[in-house]
Amino acid sequence: MKNQNLLIALAILVVVGIVSFTFLMRSYNPEGFDQEPLAGEFVMPQLTEQEVEKLGPKNHLAALDWLPSNGMFGYIAHPKRLLESPLLVEGGDLLADRLAGITMLPFDMTKVELLLNCTTIRQVMIPAQPGQPVMPQVRPIPFVCNYVQLTQPLDKQAILGEFVPPNSGPRMRSIAGKEVYDLPSGYPITAHAVVFLDEKALLHIMGDEEWLQDSLNGKAPTGPLAQRMGRAKIDDSDLVIVGSAEAGLPEFPPELISVLSQDNGIPETLIKLLLENFRAVQLTLNLSAPEKEPLLTLKIETLKPEGAKEIAKVVNEQIVFYRSSLRLLQPRATEEHSLIATGAGDDWQKLGNQILDSIDISAQDVVISATLKHFPALGTYFSVFFQDQRQQLARMEEEYRLRMTLDSIAQRVSTIRRYMIEYHNEKGEFPPAAICDAEGTPLLSWRVAILPYMGESGKELYSQFNREEPWDGPTNRPLIGKMPPIFGDVRAYDPTQTTVRMFNSEGTPFGRPTLKMTDILGPQTTVMLVVVSPENAVEWTRPDTLVPCESVEGYIKLFGPMVPILLFNGSNTAIPFGLVPESDHPKVLEQLKNMIEGKPVQ
Repeated sequence: MKNQNLLIALAILVVVGIVSFTFLMRSYNPEGFDQEPLAGEFVMPQLTEQEVEKLGPKNHLAALDWLPSNGMFGYIAHPKRLLESPLLVEGGDLLADRLAGITMLPFDMTKVELLLNCTTIRQVMIPAQPGQPVMPQVRPIPFVCNYVQLTQPLDKQAILGEFVPPNSGPRMRSIAGKEVYDLPSGYPITAHAVVFLDEKALLHIMGDEEWLQDSLNGKAPTGPLAQRMGRAKIDDSDLVIVGSAEAGLPEFPPELISVLSQDNGIPETLIKLLLENFRAVQLTLNLSAPEKEPLLTLKIETLKPEGAKEIAKVVNEQIVFYRSSLRLLQPRATEEHSLIATGAGDDWQKLGNQILDSIDISAQDVVISATLKHFPALGTYFSVFFQDQRQQLARMEEEYRLRMTLDSIAQRVSTIRRYMIEYHNEKGEFPPAAICDAEGTPLLSWRVAILPYMGESGKELYSQFNREEPWDGPTNRPLIGKMPPIFGDVRAYDPTQTTVRMFNSEGTPFGRPTLKMTDILGPQTTVMLVVVSPENAVEWTRPDTLVPCESVEGYIKLFGPMVPILLFNGSNTAIPFGLVPESDHPKVLEQLKNMIEGKPVQ
């Protein structure tokens, strides 16, 4: 049995909180941001002092002044303290990556003293149609604000450089006497900015212009989320998460409830109860808690007392079920990721029962309280969990980097193809593989030939070349350092060299003196451009020749394990040579040879 199944008793407390947030997030925008506003009555009433007090004692925190109203969820964390906890020493780097990923902030989280986040939903009034009442609607546009306080002075330029593309500095303006640096944004985000509050603190804001102005003008927090966060007990906690859905959650279709149940390993009965009764949630983590004291505290506020009692009853029934399951499960030490195989403990049933014994669930009025008490063996469970998570995260990050690299390559070569097509439309043929002199000696690359089709800057650069002189001649050599960024490579950018090349040896389409689109018999299977590895980059003005390889090893040496290709019809593809079995090498080599030469390919 995998470790997540053996740890499910530990996870149940966290899962309930996470599921609450999952429902909350999806209820506002289940299909993404590109939607019309959600219709229907949606009211977020202001809470009384007594109502808010149910989820935690007062805690006056000056930094909460920026919190807007009508909140959805937010968290307060002390990352440095969180990451240095003995319980999490095995997963500190993993947590740092997760925190950085969640906040999208380019910081070493061990240097962050305090991190506050607030994510809210913009509530607007939609004008009524004739004969219809005015109905408040919630637009699925989030307002996200991060307050960050570091233990060392901020490096403004380094931070802005992480958000802004090179050579396009952020626009600076003043709001309420503060310097606001506007960052690139797009729908649905109309305001994206960084505000440096003092030497060690900043705000990172994404949302709309009105809430940006409100935040920087110090508008007092009035919404239920701000009230709840303002009363969260954070002084002795590493992490506090608060969520708020004051009007309850919308009705979910049965099939979606079934999917959520299967994906999260939670009974449908519990999911339905949460959907029908959820109002707010607060989760507090204290990793320095002494033995037998609450390590994790979860409070869920429901819309009515009956709902709280019923949810507590179902959760307690699940704990009884997990206890009986522990007796039935048999350890299989040979199975990958099992607690026994990783040396987490010899008596896994004893550890599982310790976890169950440390969980306490109760209901009082409309609030469900759940705690997980700290005990020594819990650190072992965390260690195993983080080992597994780190491996999964490493695989995901590698896949993500590869996908982003391929996406970047595809965008670049597609744009270059457009310039080549414009050349073709004007001159009736594609640019030659090289600009040659009267005797046919190659002087400059085809990349120089398409410069006039790359806007005014391209035309101006083209005019500086002496097209009767070699690429490294006295006039042309200084221009090698002026390579247009479109020819660069995100993997290893060099302002003089490019990885965008074409097969132009004898027998390939670009190996002939002139080439028209009508000469390409199979544009959907014929190679137009390729992107080699940075180690095989060439000076962008050099008239280079690229010939097909005789073996898979040759292609891997030229491209790496993945061969990015742009076809004549504009499609991007990639051949994963690193994954091709040796028995298939001859067949794949033959197919690629035909694609390079423009022959029919099955």
